[in-house]
Amino acid sequence: MIDSKDISVVVQGAIDKENTPKCLASIRRHLPNAEIILSTWEGSNTEGLDFDILLLNQDPGCFKMSPWEINNVKRQIFSTLQGLRNSSRKYALKIRSDILLTGDNFLQYFNKFDSYNEEWHFFKKRIIIPSFLTRDPRIWESPMCPSDWCSFGLLEDMLALWDIPFPTEEEENWFKYHRKDKNVKEHYYPLIARYNPEQFIWINFIKKYIKNIHTDNMFDINSDSINETLLSYANNLIILSNRQFGIKPLKPRRKGGNSWHIITYKEFLKIYNNYANGKVKIPIFHFQRLFLLKYFSESYKRLYHLACQNNKRLAFFEKELKYFCPYIFFFLKPLFKYLKKLETSDIIIKELAHNDVKISIVIPVHDNFKYFKATLDSLKNQTFKDFEIVVSDDSAKVKNRDKIKKELLNFHNDTGLNVQYIFTKKNLGQSINTNQGLKYIKGTWVRILHADDVLHSSCLSDEIEAINQNDNIIALYHDIIPFKDNDSLDLDKSCNGPYEKLSPQFIIDNALHSHCAIPSSLLFNSSLLNKIDMFNPKLKRACDWDFWARLVLYSLNNNYELIHFFASRIFYRIHAASNTNKISTQLMNYKEYEEVATITMNVLKANNYPTYKIFNYLQSAYAYRKKRLINDFSNLKLLPKILLLNRFIKYLIKI
Repeated sequence: MIDSKDISVVVQGAIDKENTPKCLASIRRHLPNAEIILSTWEGSNTEGLDFDILLLNQDPGCFKMSPWEINNVKRQIFSTLQGLRNSSRKYALKIRSDILLTGDNFLQYFNKFDSYNEEWHFFKKRIIIPSFLTRDPRIWESPMCPSDWCSFGLLEDMLALWDIPFPTEEEENWFKYHRKDKNVKEHYYPLIARYNPEQFIWINFIKKYIKNIHTDNMFDINSDSINETLLSYANNLIILSNRQFGIKPLKPRRKGGNSWHIITYKEFLKIYNNYANGKVKIPIFHFQRLFLLKYFSESYKRLYHLACQNNKRLAFFEKELKYFCPYIFFFLKPLFKYLKKLETSDIIIKELAHNDVKISIVIPVHDNFKYFKATLDSLKNQTFKDFEIVVSDDSAKVKNRDKIKKELLNFHNDTGLNVQYIFTKKNLGQSINTNQGLKYIKGTWVRILHADDVLHSSCLSDEIEAINQNDNIIALYHDIIPFKDNDSLDLDKSCNGPYEKLSPQFIIDNALHSHCAIPSSLLFNSSLLNKIDMFNPKLKRACDWDFWARLVLYSLNNNYELIHFFASRIFYRIHAASNTNKISTQLMNYKEYEEVATITMNVLKANNYPTYKIFNYLQSAYAYRKKRLINDFSNLKLLPKILLLNRFIKYLIKI
């Protein structure tokens, strides 16, 4: 056993009035002779806390991992490294200031594992970490992600682990400069930073010895990244359960996280045998996994929902069964093979050698092949050619999907332009189908073009010219020219009219309450999708209005401007099958418009927008909703009017 007098304990992080005293007291109780170094921040209240050395560090700050999450890796590296550099003992335990030490059990495991694959062995002795939050890349989406909550090892090894540089500005904002691959888009579209804190620490330590690591970002799951993760764990770490380590997190953990999909002690032993030439006996019973069953449901809610969203249920069940029940999987393998042949997912990508484009045009399609060719023809005639087409299809009929694919491939063969076709599931709905296409874009600018609308041949070139002539532009939009059929479509209509630059304040004050730039008329910078997210799938009628409002409000907060074209280049088709004319959508979801208005009001209040202007916005939005409801009801035929009279009165009362 290692004596506690040979151990320095670095307690790092912010001072928690309730939990930090408990943490320090537990260390005194279980490691009575250890040196305790409290490494925290300038200005912290440390009165009454039990420690030997106090380090009040200058806070290096944090950065955004996504619009909603903070990445504190710089704080963790700095406070931990300062603590380790002031340690005077042979061994070091690094622990967060909100974790309780429940025993010194971890010490008995320190000298147990002495087999190595020398190519991947970088410490003098292994470092001990908890299985808590140590993700298993074979069943979770994050490789190279060992727990960073606490760790124990030789002081020289701990210094080697934590003596790494801070992330660069590029790594902090990785997905502002780099394209998001399919895995990132599927797992966490709003991601900004390159890695989560655990990954950044471990990968930058490994890169001291192996330069070519195949984990390019947080969700870069591939055979190489999985193999490298397991090799690095097996030859440099000892992974114990919380009970074996002797720790207990004091802060409540968020629900439904990754507590089920971790590398348990038993699984570590298997990895050790397979990747580090180990020869230890593997226990028959998996008690830790039984204990973790309480997290099973919450962990699977998110992953299963994700699989459903991306139409990957079969792959999800196959992966989980293969990992947890390999013998059952062996017998069911032929069934999975058969079911894969029946899967409906269909993704076709046709690209030129250079696949970077200026504009991505996303066309959500739902069984409306009748007008799809006219839409493609208008794109074929564009004078500006640096664009791609992404067709997102949720058509219910196979014959329509086949026709759409054929027409799209003909377009590619005729023009040589990049095209992508995505089908995962029928009847996704407008928002989800649109979002499905947005996940595949490569362009700097994006248009969502409905599959029954048409663009003037000069539309894209005029828009790019306007972008090139004006700085600080985040989006452009047009008024629309409605038409009923191809015979009434006048594509020769002059579209050489001027445009105007508008501030978001002007749009909010004069138009946002009663006007929405329809998707076909709107070209926006693709970086917006990282800032304001995509279409809200919960909204059926007001999803485009909601997106437009978020775009305008983001422009207001970040001092961007928008361009409005006077002479429209967008031809908007009105026909019996369009959403505008469906009785099923008439008199529905007026509550959605109210929700959008309420959210807009709250954002304006948070930005200290003038009170009288907010009041005017709400009054105008109310008047618009009432007028539109009465107008929609008036335009119905007699029978629908009778059937929907009760609903109309209810909506009118609500408004």
